[in-house]
Amino acid sequence: MPAQSGASILLSYGPQGAQQSGDAVLLLYQAPVVSRRLSATTRAPWGASAPVSMTIRARHDPVTVLDKETAAPWGTGQAMDTEHAAPWGRITERDTEARAPWGRFDRVLQPESELPWGVAAKRDREADAPWGAYGARLQPITLAPWVRSAKRDDERCAPWGGPMRALGLGVVAAFSASRPADRETLVPWSVYSRRLDPGWGIPTPPNPIPEPGETIIIPVRGVYIVQNEVLLTRVAGGATIPATRMNLALDVDSWTWSFSASVPGQYLSLLEPSGGAAVELEAIINGQQFRVLAERLARDRVFGNSSIAVSGRGKAALLDSPYAPLMTFANDEARTMAQLADEALVFNGVPLGWTVNWGLTDWSVPGGVWNHQGSHMGALARLAESAGAYIRPDPLLQELNVLHRYPTMPDTWASATPDIELPAALTTREGIEWQDRADYDAVYVSGQQAGVLGFVKKAGSAGTTFAQMITDPLITHADAARQRGRAILGNTGRKAVVTLSLPVLEETGVIEPGKMVRYVDGATTRVGLVRSTNVDVTHPKVVQTIGVETHVS
Repeated sequence: MPAQSGASILLSYGPQGAQQSGDAVLLLYQAPVVSRRLSATTRAPWGASAPVSMTIRARHDPVTVLDKETAAPWGTGQAMDTEHAAPWGRITERDTEARAPWGRFDRVLQPESELPWGVAAKRDREADAPWGAYGARLQPITLAPWVRSAKRDDERCAPWGGPMRALGLGVVAAFSASRPADRETLVPWSVYSRRLDPGWGIPTPPNPIPEPGETIIIPVRGVYIVQNEVLLTRVAGGATIPATRMNLALDVDSWTWSFSASVPGQYLSLLEPSGGAAVELEAIINGQQFRVLAERLARDRVFGNSSIAVSGRGKAALLDSPYAPLMTFANDEARTMAQLADEALVFNGVPLGWTVNWGLTDWSVPGGVWNHQGSHMGALARLAESAGAYIRPDPLLQELNVLHRYPTMPDTWASATPDIELPAALTTREGIEWQDRADYDAVYVSGQQAGVLGFVKKAGSAGTTFAQMITDPLITHADAARQRGRAILGNTGRKAVVTLSLPVLEETGVIEPGKMVRYVDGATTRVGLVRSTNVDVTHPKVVQTIGVETHVS
């Protein structure tokens, strides 16, 4: 009989009455009824498993929903990210021929495939390498004087002129750190640079050097570009001493420059005095040279960082204490003031090697009038004082200039020819201090035993308001009385001291005391004499601050 769907399943049980495995399954069939679905209560011989058994069968621990999101730490990428796989963008097929911009191509490149240095023209092919063969149409942009070239290129590393000697590879870059032997040629185009080695030429600077007596006019510009150069070296041996800070200052009441600097502690041996003499240093600020003495040293060390604070004076300090002895100066015979000034710089009949430029009207002093005890500089300062003058040292050479505090009276400065004209656009800081003094218009100046009595008054004035009378044994001539009286009457009335901070330009250099400056601030113009100069160096900035004495009419 063929198999058919059964209506039920009969299971046989043993005498115990418990459910057991059966020996057989008896299937009952009913012909009229056909069923295709088994009963859900069918039990497999191995027994029903509990739901927990299904969980235990897993080979690994169950993961949480949180673990699913962190399976890939970089996240799920989006379709739009596929375009960013190459940072330079997707290039089109037509760009494949133009990937080398120096090759030949016929179509316009896509901006995405252009190299930053642009597309070179056909005529530039021979000029790509400045050291190779090139034609007359060399493009200026192809000159790269700072690139390290091969040895055969040493003679053309300096584009501003043909050097006569072979340069070392270390000086190909004119603005990089040079070796000590090369520092003398760092600024060959500067007006104030030192004498260059034989064979070097100095091309014409961009701004013409004014003739003596002409005014240096600084034009108004939107931007003033200054390339600062500061060096500090030891004169003996030429060793370089890097300075993180430097300051130089001079005023009309000082006969030498003051100096201070901060250098790393490992350069102490180059600054320590040798044989009791102070070390002589040379400071170069934008081409202008200063000779100074390292007189005082102080070391400061914090957490392994050591620095040396060095300070001192200009080289003219050698003419004063403690370097010069105390001496007695006198004239047994008649001498001019210029001759007495020269004799003040002589020791035991031997000149000390210094030159005095007597910038005053000279006069004769009878024998036995001049008598002074002190140092060489003390004697010279006393001679200058008798005529109302001051001493301005040359910053480099062994020269001393004796200048009058008031070469002309302040009421004539407006029509005078100044040394320098400065616009307000150049200054980084401006300050004005007004000072009021008694408006004297006359003074008596008298000598002593062999002197003269002079009555000095302002031109065009009544001469009725007198300053205190001045007595000096060196007033032995009318020229002496006139110059001393001008120094007294010039420093009267209402003054405006203008303080200006500005860079050290090639045209002006460091503006020293005694220079006449015209300062133009819009519709206001002030003309006066520089009374103080302060140069402050804080790498890489160089700022000079000048104090200008002007008078308010």
